[in-house]
Amino acid sequence: MTHFCHKMSLYFFQSRIVEKGVAMQGVRLGIAVIVMILHTVLFAEFVPYMPKLQKGEVRFRTDTRSYGWDDFHLAWDVSYFDVVRYSTEPNSDGKTFILPDMLHFETIFQVGKLPEGGLKKQSTSYLAKAVLTPEYFWKYQLPLLFSYTVYTLRFIDAKDGRLKAIETVDEIRQMLGRIDTPAELALWLLATEPAYARPYSFKKDHGLYRVRFLDDEIFSCSYHEYMKFFDAEGRVVRQEEVKKVVYERPCPEIAL
Repeated sequence: MTHFCHKMSLYFFQSRIVEKGVAMQGVRLGIAVIVMILHTVLFAEFVPYMPKLQKGEVRFRTDTRSYGWDDFHLAWDVSYFDVVRYSTEPNSDGKTFILPDMLHFETIFQVGKLPEGGLKKQSTSYLAKAVLTPEYFWKYQLPLLFSYTVYTLRFIDAKDGRLKAIETVDEIRQMLGRIDTPAELALWLLATEPAYARPYSFKKDHGLYRVRFLDDEIFSCSYHEYMKFFDAEGRVVRQEEVKKVVYERPCPEIAL
């Protein structure tokens, strides 16, 4: 009798363990389902909008450093050029910039090879002191901050071997000549469009480049899709609106 009671107690004890295990599995499953539902409800609308490309339309390269000499038909005779980006802050006088001895350059375009030695040291000095002025065109102030993001196109003149830098947007147009390759178009858009503009894709259209922009307007929680038509001189011939997607719910927190 005692042995029977012991077995029955053990059976009920094991049954309770199984029941608790099943219950815990059910709780975990329920939590997982709730999390999935909440994720779908709160964040499904924030999946980046992906436009459907038309026939002949091509995405811009995400890695602009992959462009080479074959991708450019430059009007200027250069043996090397690149586009670098760096950050800096204005001095209290508002006319000059704080430029540390060691600037961190991020390479955006690079075609050819920059010679080793004194030329690299000269490039840092030239970019910092000769190009960046209050009137310089290729700089953007960061929202709500006092710092600036600066772009500089530097090149080696094949005629004299000297390192030089672009100082005006018109010099970029002269250097490119007729814009007749996707790489030249990408460089031109980087230099002339606003900092928030996001060129998404392009297509040749009756002698023009039709560029699809897909701007992520984080402060208004929306995507703005539109087309701009550029001629071979880089001029905007016309613009067409496509759509503007506005979220009804608040945007998710932006990770800075």
